[in-house]
Amino acid sequence: MFNNISVTSSAGTATAVSTNSVEAYGEIDYTLETLIATEADLQLLADFLLDKYSEPQYRINSLEVNLTDLTPEQRTDVLSIDLGDVVGVVFTPSGIPPAIINYSKVIRIDQSIDPAVERYSIGLEPLSGVTMILDNPVFGKLNDEYVLGVPYNSWTLNDAIYGRLSAGMAVS
Repeated sequence: MFNNISVTSSAGTATAVSTNSVEAYGEIDYTLETLIATEADLQLLADFLLDKYSEPQYRINSLEVNLTDLTPEQRTDVLSIDLGDVVGVVFTPSGIPPAIINYSKVIRIDQSIDPAVERYSIGLEPLSGVTMILDNPVFGKLNDEYVLGVPYNSWTLNDAIYGRLSAGMAVS
């Protein structure tokens, strides 16, 4: 978590501060040196980072799975995960219910094998800030009776620039 962000390059320095976050959690600084060419782009990055990290949230960076202990069906499920997939991680912090479901995107997959154990490490990135994921079993299917949680024929996106989505159509 960061609520006072500075992004620097040879073009200058941009800062972004969340006063609400600073008042609630205290000042937490973060400085990033970049090769960005313009001050406007520096400010865009500082604002983006502030939006993403100014409030506390559970962020699961990776999972490590011991494939040796899994059933064949569980192994198949884990090994079918691919880069870019959305996964739901269910966990109970400090063992105190209720469980929390954290949806993340898979950004890295590593495998480590030794004579006793086969480990599969999955790198994750939180989905915060993602506005829509199309054709996803968690966030909505396009070619189903219900599109994004509403009856298929009642939801229509109709725009000359962004495309058309209606019964029997697809985004173009």
